[in-house]
Amino acid sequence: MCSSDLAEDPAAFDVERLRQAFGGLRAVVDDLTDLGAVEADQMRIVEAPFDLPTLIDTEVALAAASAPAGAGAVRVEIAETARDPLTGDGGRIAQILRNLLSNAHKYGDGPVDLVADCVDEDLVLEVLDRGPGLSAADQSRLFQPFARGEAAPRAAGAGLGLAVSARLARRMGGELSADNRPEG
Repeated sequence: MCSSDLAEDPAAFDVERLRQAFGGLRAVVDDLTDLGAVEADQMRIVEAPFDLPTLIDTEVALAAASAPAGAGAVRVEIAETARDPLTGDGGRIAQILRNLLSNAHKYGDGPVDLVADCVDEDLVLEVLDRGPGLSAADQSRLFQPFARGEAAPRAAGAGLGLAVSARLARRMGGELSADNRPEG
C-alpha cells in the first residue's frame, strides 16, 4: 500500500501501523528466544551445503526492502574463493548477515559495502558502512545484550541483534568483531 492510499484511508493507516508494530515486537521476541537458546547451549547448528552468492543476494534484497528511507545501496564483492558451495549453517549465517546489514543501514550514512571471502577454509564477511563510528564505550559493549549506543535514539531495535549474532558466530566456531575506521 503506498503512502497516498494510507492518507486517504485512516483505517488502512491504523492497520499498517499495527502491522509494523507487531512485526517489530515479533523481531524482539525472536531475538530473545535465540539469545536464550544460544546462552543455554540449546541452539542447533545445521551443517549442510549452501550457496553463498545466493544467500547474499537474498539478504541484500531483504535489507533493501526493509532499509530506512534514504539508506544507501549495498555494494557486494564476492571473492572467487567464496563462490563454490560451502558447508555450514546457511540459515544462521543469513541471520548474522541480516543483522549486520540492518545495523549498517540504521546507523550508517550512504552506501554499504559487503565483502565475502574464504580464508584458510574460514568464511569472512565484512560489512562496511560510512556511519559516524563508535565511541570507545559503545565499542566495548557492542555485542552485549540490550546495549544501545549513542546513535541509538535515531534507530529502532532492542539492542539484541549483534549480541545474538556474536553468539551464533562463536557457536559455529567463528567470531564477530567491529573496527572503527577514519571514514566511519
